[in-house]
Amino acid sequence: MGIKVNMSKKPNPEYFKKYYEDKYKNNEQYKRDHTNKRLLRVYGVTLEQLEQMQVAQDNKCAICGNTFQKSPLPCIDHNHTTGKLRGLLCYDCNRGLGVFKDNIKICESAVAYLKKWTQ
Repeated sequence: MGIKVNMSKKPNPEYFKKYYEDKYKNNEQYKRDHTNKRLLRVYGVTLEQLEQMQVAQDNKCAICGNTFQKSPLPCIDHNHTTGKLRGLLCYDCNRGLGVFKDNIKICESAVAYLKKWTQ
């Protein structure tokens, strides 16, 4: 015989909404801490180091030069083989490199193609 769960009491969505807003949405320190932990786990850098990288790049994308917005954070570009960080990119440039599989020959071919059709 298994455990019986009383399903007559339904969760109150307003309670969870208020809990979320109090703990996460309106808590800037929690957001910073959470972001810092994720950056350390995924890239091995702290939020402070990321902010220093932004200053070093004049708060601009390393490829297109567009200024980063406050949110979301810039993309951390890295070598997928070595894991070494290369710089900070905007979402579009990071996605472009991903679509071209970080392959220099494909990128050069794309540039040649664009040059051919812009004359």
